[in-house]
Amino acid sequence: MTRYRRTARVDADRFGHMRERERFLYENTTEDEVTPAAPATDNRRQPSEHHRTNSSNVNGNYLLAAACVFLLSGVVILGALYIGERSVERQLVAIGHEPALGMAMSGGDTTSCGNDCNEQDETAVARVAWQYFENNFHPQTGLVNSVDGVETTTMWDTGSSIAAFIAARDFGFISQHDFDHSIMALLQTLSSVDLVNNIAPNILYNTRSARMVDYSNENDDIGIGVSTIDLARTAFWLNTLQCMHPKYFNPVNRVMDRWDYDKLFNGGELFGLV
Repeated sequence: MTRYRRTARVDADRFGHMRERERFLYENTTEDEVTPAAPATDNRRQPSEHHRTNSSNVNGNYLLAAACVFLLSGVVILGALYIGERSVERQLVAIGHEPALGMAMSGGDTTSCGNDCNEQDETAVARVAWQYFENNFHPQTGLVNSVDGVETTTMWDTGSSIAAFIAARDFGFISQHDFDHSIMALLQTLSSVDLVNNIAPNILYNTRSARMVDYSNENDDIGIGVSTIDLARTAFWLNTLQCMHPKYFNPVNRVMDRWDYDKLFNGGELFGLV
């Protein structure tokens, strides 16, 4: 009989210890706010510092988890806003309108940029600039002199002339017929000119004959070298021409497919030839 009483008392002590542990784990109270436990027998054990430490760790973990959820929510919201802004910009481009720089970030009215953006003044300046290309254009080759009155050009300036023709058509300075005639003449020249070692265009060409020349504008069948910087500018505006006027997609490809890119790349970088 004594043995059973002793076993029941031990079970009661264990139950009371478990209740104290649950209170420290799940109640959000400080050490001062904890109500002292009822007097216990000699066998009853009070909650130890280890239990209090576990309670603080659990509460700290809850706070850390809440902070992570808050930060992740902010990232998701910012990502959604960014995607929405990019979607609006793509829609504007699709319908033929270029979104103003910083439109989505500023949120302000960007339709007016003050007196510095006078359309009539810009058109007048553009017309003066276009006069240079009219004066130095060679219709038989489609090439434009790099310097006024000097019949030579580089690939850099050839890229600039493509940009000028695109802009002149957009401004309405030339008709679609004149634009097509000039661009086709240029593309036919670029698809047939001699290349340096059959790799890429020479640094200089005569704008009237489209032959490779040296720095004195004398014919040079070997060529003086290749500038990959100049080629990059020409390639950029050829690609722009393809995008804005898709009917030139195949003629542009015929020009650029002639270039031997394997001979121009070394270690993932472009290098010129001398």
